[in-house]
Amino acid sequence: MACLSLERIETAGPSMAEIEQAAINNMAARLSQVVLRGDDLASDISMLVLDGSYESSLLLVPALWDDVEAVAGPVAVAIPARDLIVFAPLSQP
Repeated sequence: MACLSLERIETAGPSMAEIEQAAINNMAARLSQVVLRGDDLASDISMLVLDGSYESSLLLVPALWDDVEAVAGPVAVAIPARDLIVFAPLSQP
């Protein structure tokens, strides 16, 4: 992991589109490590567990949410902290 300053990005670094794509690719490469917590994806609140640091970054991976919504339908997502991402079907009150 490396932090890039805005100055470095503007002078010699990658474009913002390249940075975004790299972030998506990095998170997509870790999908096999993601654990789903919840009894019933289609009717309960569920939680994604990764490594205790980057769970919130899973929001960047469209393929993950396509898979979730294929089972649960449209979902509402909450990210109360960087290491916590929860979601529930919009059909639930």
